[in-house]
Amino acid sequence: MIDPGDRLILGLSGGRDSVCLFHVLERLGPEMGFSFTAVHVNHGIRGEEALRDEEFADALCRKYGIPIRIVRASVPELAAERGLSLEEAGRLLRRRVLEEECSGRGAQKIALAHHKNDVAETVLFNMARGSGIGGLSSLRPVRGPYIRPLLGVTRDEIDRFLKENGYPFVEDSSNGDVSYSRNRIRNDILPMFTGFVNVRTVDHLAGLSETSAKIADFLTAETGRCISGYTDRTIEPCAAGNSDLPGEVLISDALFEKESEILRELTVREIAGQVAGSLSDIDRRHVTAILGLYGRKEGKRICLPYNMEARRVGEGILIRKLPENEKTESACAGHASQKTDKDGEKKGNDVPVLLEIPGMTYDREICFRCVLEPNRGEPIPQNMYTKWFDYDKIKRILEIRRRKQGDYIVISPSGNRKKFSDFLIDRKVPRMRRDEIPLICAGSEVLWAPGLRSGESCRVDEETKTILKISAEFMTTCF
Repeated sequence: MIDPGDRLILGLSGGRDSVCLFHVLERLGPEMGFSFTAVHVNHGIRGEEALRDEEFADALCRKYGIPIRIVRASVPELAAERGLSLEEAGRLLRRRVLEEECSGRGAQKIALAHHKNDVAETVLFNMARGSGIGGLSSLRPVRGPYIRPLLGVTRDEIDRFLKENGYPFVEDSSNGDVSYSRNRIRNDILPMFTGFVNVRTVDHLAGLSETSAKIADFLTAETGRCISGYTDRTIEPCAAGNSDLPGEVLISDALFEKESEILRELTVREIAGQVAGSLSDIDRRHVTAILGLYGRKEGKRICLPYNMEARRVGEGILIRKLPENEKTESACAGHASQKTDKDGEKKGNDVPVLLEIPGMTYDREICFRCVLEPNRGEPIPQNMYTKWFDYDKIKRILEIRRRKQGDYIVISPSGNRKKFSDFLIDRKVPRMRRDEIPLICAGSEVLWAPGLRSGESCRVDEETKTILKISAEFMTTCF
């Protein structure tokens, strides 16, 4: 993790975990020949308590002669601006500040205080969301500039270390708020497993994560071997739009004849991502459609996101990115704005789907689950993929569809509107993704764009009687 002469940046919240890591680094620095500075981010959420944490972190660093940078920001404003949960907005802010500090100080590593319990919680969280093997191993001891020296240490061991040495720390009261999904896992779900299933649940989940990391690394290496052994590629800057990206890749039939199913899937997905320049929109249906070309007649083709196509040729399957002058409606059939059959062929234009209330409505790889419940006056949680609406304010039938001309979203409680197309531009949503976003709409009004934001016209308030809760649940994928 650390080499002699390294300079580290430590994320110091003032809580028990980061204070523990602070003292570990402070003790080991002279012995191992590294130095570190700290960064504290005041999220602007908890008022006086946040100022207390800031002052504690500053005093701790001054006591031990460790430089510290304190950053103040408003996470609620950032979350509202980007349509994120407070958790996600805070995480993105911390990451940006830490990386800026690392670059500005010429540091080599960023030290984070995640521990073994965090690994267990992350495994449960990602499993519940339908993650594959990558999600089970997402917390690594070393990943790029980030290091996690406490990853093999439990929360109980951290508490014992702090108590035995008399090291003070501060408590974040929001850690007890179980409306946050991770807090619920930490405070309720994981203790239930530990108490009623197996006392070593944390160790076993951490072991699963470690094994998953080894499997993921092995599969990555094997995928690289398959790419090297079974593909030919051509660099076409005009087609790919980037001289580092292949314009087209030919996947030999030998891949499908000699390799296991999982390696065929992973290789095809990686190749499609390389040609596209991104893996974010390459999902299971696209991979399955490409694999389905093996053994088909020459000339058979399917359309993919990012203006790509996959075509059956004599020697295998050719994946290529089309030049702009070849862009046609059929070339965009892989986008969510087009229906495709099991082979990925264009099936027809997108047709709105009525939202079943209450009940479940399926749209591509997403299940929208609707529940009606009385307003009990409880705080409304912040969640990117679950939203709460005042059901009585909704005057039109709700449907799931893609954007169309004339759509708008209400951006303020006073009723100010913005054209949805302008909203997507302001949010810097890539042009190729704008027609893929599933929208919950009432006529031309966009009530919710999952992952981006919900509108303000049907917000829950003190006068709300019936709440409509809508959750976007992504179907499981192994990738």
